[in-house]
Amino acid sequence: MVQVQHIANTGALLSYEGGSLLVDALYEAIPFAPLTDVPERRQPQLSFPACETLDAMLTGAPPFDRIRAYLFTHLHPDHGNVEVIARIADPSIPVILPATARFEERIRSLPGKKIVLTKPIEKHEIGEVSLTAIRTEHDGGLPFALESYAFLIEFPAYTVFMAGDAKLEDENLCTALLDFVQGGVTRGGQIGAAFLNYPEISRVQGRKFITEILRPGRLFLTHLPPEVPGEKRNTGSLDRSLERYGAALPPITLLDSAGAAIILQKRRLPVGNGI
Repeated sequence: MVQVQHIANTGALLSYEGGSLLVDALYEAIPFAPLTDVPERRQPQLSFPACETLDAMLTGAPPFDRIRAYLFTHLHPDHGNVEVIARIADPSIPVILPATARFEERIRSLPGKKIVLTKPIEKHEIGEVSLTAIRTEHDGGLPFALESYAFLIEFPAYTVFMAGDAKLEDENLCTALLDFVQGGVTRGGQIGAAFLNYPEISRVQGRKFITEILRPGRLFLTHLPPEVPGEKRNTGSLDRSLERYGAALPPITLLDSAGAAIILQKRRLPVGNGI
């Protein structure tokens, strides 16, 4: 059994019997657009961990008192901030993150135990959990280009895929996942839950990736823009896509409520064929 607690954007605490993993969750509100440095322009499209939640994650207060590793798919400041990561109180907890040329010196100076990802595919053991880190192109092209990974996390009885902001058509990513679900270079088996950015179900290639490669038991849609008081939340064609394609996809949960806890249990759920 794995429990998911949403933090913000793609950030989540994944808890299991032996501890928990915190993924893409150590960053704080910033006074500029994270990719363009344009003041305030993108702020309504992002959400940030509450101050008390961030303090608890850094100091190991409940429910963050059993963290076995901090994982980061990439270091855009709505997933992981190096200065915030440096404030982790317990230096014995591993920090797993991509080698990032832009932050090379700051990554090197991080205190504590670091696992810096550099290879196309890397496997690391975190106690009884097996992590496969898969290098992938960041979605969105050159304006968003940054060293990025997706994570395949094999808990003792449940497997979770977390894409971060991966470009799903990436060849290295597709090959590694097919190897897994077909029992190739890794243990093989079903992906119990997949975490993807919400626009993917509105894309033909995104739906094909879900139904033909991942075939997860459950699908969590992440990175939804937060609600702004007095304004209608802009999620593009999400509602239409849910209505049109939802029956052909695995059961879908919108992961947009900070603190919400969801229990995942191993079971086979049907996946439709139509996309």
